[in-house]
Amino acid sequence: MPSAPSSNQDGTSRGRITSIAQCDSSLELVAAPAKSAKSALRRLLPLYIESEDADRPRPGYRDKAYLFANIPMSHTECQQVWSEMVAFELAPSQLLPRRCFRPSPNVLLKTWTRLLEISRAEGINLAGTLRTGTMLDALYNADEEWPHELRAAIMNRLSSGREAMSDQEHAESALRYGSTLDRTLTVRWVGLLILQSHSETQPDSPRLVQGEFLTAWKEALPEEWREDAIVDTLPVRYLFSP
Repeated sequence: MPSAPSSNQDGTSRGRITSIAQCDSSLELVAAPAKSAKSALRRLLPLYIESEDADRPRPGYRDKAYLFANIPMSHTECQQVWSEMVAFELAPSQLLPRRCFRPSPNVLLKTWTRLLEISRAEGINLAGTLRTGTMLDALYNADEEWPHELRAAIMNRLSSGREAMSDQEHAESALRYGSTLDRTLTVRWVGLLILQSHSETQPDSPRLVQGEFLTAWKEALPEEWREDAIVDTLPVRYLFSP
């Protein structure tokens, strides 16, 4: 629209026009697809389903530092999911680099059962406080079938107040202050693990007899905690065979 006239150098007036552009289109901000550290780690971590997987060459091995650096989430979120998945990193060997895995439910159950057997043989009460390095060494290093890194990851997963700690940080804290397994967390975790392991190993017979399940659950717990093995405390509903 026209504006007030202005003057030329010779005193004559000249008009001034201001133009206004109008855009008939608009931009809309749309939320990006939801992503999470859990989905990323599940995609990137190879599944560990038997002890031989530790020494089996395969392309695309990545160490933990590389994985965390290439997931667009905070280090804390990645570490928390890493602990929840009981993921673990193996040290490099003569033929293989550092490599990471996420264990299957059946492997976790077998490793946890082995930890129980070791604790009973060594007189270690998993329901109490593990106060000495000797106790932890016995749990981590007394068995050759399952990597000690996996056993340490299980202890980290189940220990009170260690959710965002790395396995190394947990080991150092445990040696300094002691380590205590979270009773409620451990009981539920073991119960769910038995159900998941059954589904993994017997996909054609997914249902369990409830009495057999409860017996297996109680046997997989420290004796002091067996009274907590109650189906209604599980965060899922499972259909048992009559």
